[in-house]
Amino acid sequence: MRRTSRGASFSGEFMRWSLRVLGVFTALIALSSGSLDADWIADPGSVKVFAKRRLTGAALGTERLPLPTSELNALGARVVDDQDNFLVLQLPLPNASASPRILRGLADVVEIREEFDILQFLEHPVDAREPPPEYPVEWQRSVALPSPVRDSFLIQFATVPRSEWLGELKRADVTVLNYVPQNGYVVLGDEAVIREIVSRLPIQVFRVHQPFHKVSPRLRATRDSFIDVEILIANVPEASDALSFLVDRTLQQLRPPENSGDRTIHRVRIDTLAIPQLASLPAVLWLDNYTPPQPSGQREAHLTIGDTLVSNVGGVLSAVQGDHRQWISSRSLINNYRTAVRLAILDTGFDLGSSTDVHRDFKNSLGSSFITVQRFTNATGSNADCYAHGTMVAGVIAGNAGIQVATQTKGLPMAVYFSGGNIEGNTQGQTRVSAPATAKNVITVGGSENFNTSPYTQPSLNPPATGGTYADNGNQIWSQSQVGPTFSDGRIKPDIVAPATGIESPRTRETSVCRSEVGGANAPIGALIDPASPVGERHLWSRGTSFSAPLAAGAGGLLYTWFRNTTGNTPKPALLKAMQINLASDLSGTGRPPDSKQGWGKADLTRAFATDNRYVWNNEDANMLLTASGQRALLPAGAGTGYRIKDTSRPVRVTVVWTDALVIRRYRLRW
Repeated sequence: MRRTSRGASFSGEFMRWSLRVLGVFTALIALSSGSLDADWIADPGSVKVFAKRRLTGAALGTERLPLPTSELNALGARVVDDQDNFLVLQLPLPNASASPRILRGLADVVEIREEFDILQFLEHPVDAREPPPEYPVEWQRSVALPSPVRDSFLIQFATVPRSEWLGELKRADVTVLNYVPQNGYVVLGDEAVIREIVSRLPIQVFRVHQPFHKVSPRLRATRDSFIDVEILIANVPEASDALSFLVDRTLQQLRPPENSGDRTIHRVRIDTLAIPQLASLPAVLWLDNYTPPQPSGQREAHLTIGDTLVSNVGGVLSAVQGDHRQWISSRSLINNYRTAVRLAILDTGFDLGSSTDVHRDFKNSLGSSFITVQRFTNATGSNADCYAHGTMVAGVIAGNAGIQVATQTKGLPMAVYFSGGNIEGNTQGQTRVSAPATAKNVITVGGSENFNTSPYTQPSLNPPATGGTYADNGNQIWSQSQVGPTFSDGRIKPDIVAPATGIESPRTRETSVCRSEVGGANAPIGALIDPASPVGERHLWSRGTSFSAPLAAGAGGLLYTWFRNTTGNTPKPALLKAMQINLASDLSGTGRPPDSKQGWGKADLTRAFATDNRYVWNNEDANMLLTASGQRALLPAGAGTGYRIKDTSRPVRVTVVWTDALVIRRYRLRW
């Protein structure tokens, strides 16, 4: 039985949904992988049109211009949603292209939004206008759990969801587990309760959430008898079923469970045959292969700073002779150690594990260490760097540059940088950016090339750690840098890129605790000892986005210091991200950013510290919250304010970045 709506005819007034339920709902006994009688308005051969209403000036648009009813009726259009600031229509696809002309009198922007009818699961998108897809039998559920037992379902609103609609779900004991672009949610609740809500709200998809969409493609394709997996389980009462199942089927716990607010991450070795059963449990959110975390000079510093420290001839970007510390000092960025920005590095340890006995590259001009070593995990053992990775990263971000490296002041928000990841050395063959670099609020840094023609190479490294085509042009993307978009929702990642190849940095001096010569199997990718570096305080050559991230973070630290010194205010993490995106330079041969390889471009400080008032950096109050769909924020804050373009003949770049508020749902778990 299918429930349909032909919408409302146009009368020129505000249209509300008028649903006609054809037939009577009966108890649901068995379901195909398809719909629970919920397809509301997404008819085959149609498409949605989104129009941003024009502000009339009277009360900022609360007096709306009337709809051109006769023209829209002629197009076969139906109103899906009509709000003060936007309008959503459903039209036959052949007629949609005429909508900008019809709506030009009342809308500033008119867009065909086909994605409004698509649930964007990356591998297998679900189109609400088409019959429900069929899945392989082992990854498909055909029966919903009987009421009143809560089960997981997939819903999609026909328009931008409102906070009161989500509130209605919550009041009915329906838990939102995940968001699915566009306008979709995975929810956990009683099927009969959700079905009643669906009958009243503009929900166009209501289906059992299929195990197929909970499991990564590579995990579904595995043929091994046993597999190491990472399992996300929602912190809801129904988690007890999934945890009991894990107790029965787990062969080995690989890491302790990690609570992440509204979900817990379990990393275990399990019988592969148990994966489909595990994915069918309502509280299970996601399963993927688990791989233990692997750690993913002056030339690269020059390329990141740009300005007078680089040369761009014939499209080849290279570093020039000079001292980047002098460039930094000339802008009064590191003239006071007590007010310098503090940076935290979470990595494989540091040098000998001491805060005082350090490699000479981590000493200031007075011979004192500017490093503080602190353990942030509950693991036991030495703080020494057994892998050479943490020491190299510290050297990239601050080695011999006189910048303090420590935890940031307690209570202040912190900008977080993650490396985008490498293709080479990835045992899973992963070419796409993966967690945690996919997180929305973090600054994800991919890899561009360095310019380093050092002759030191080694035949076993192909291409070598330095030289070759991996480090011959700072204007190019490193071919081994993982790319976007994100798997789950198609967002652009990385955010920016920075040099990743031909990197020289201090080598850890620790060998006694590790019982291995660093530079061997556990060293960073392509690590080679530089024979020109002093004995006992060696340097390593290497490559990887592990070094791109600290370069971008170091540039962020300079922006942080400059902003604070100039304005007297502390920049919000979102502002730092906006500044670096806005200042980034497009890399040649990659197209106009943003794109899935370079994000918004290469980290670049060439234009950062201009004194001609060419920039407006809006550091909004962190307490300014947007909590509902359609809500507006005026920048700068306050009615009647705005920005005036000084020279309209020149290009203007506007970058808006916001931080999603942390939401931690608390439940009483049933064990």
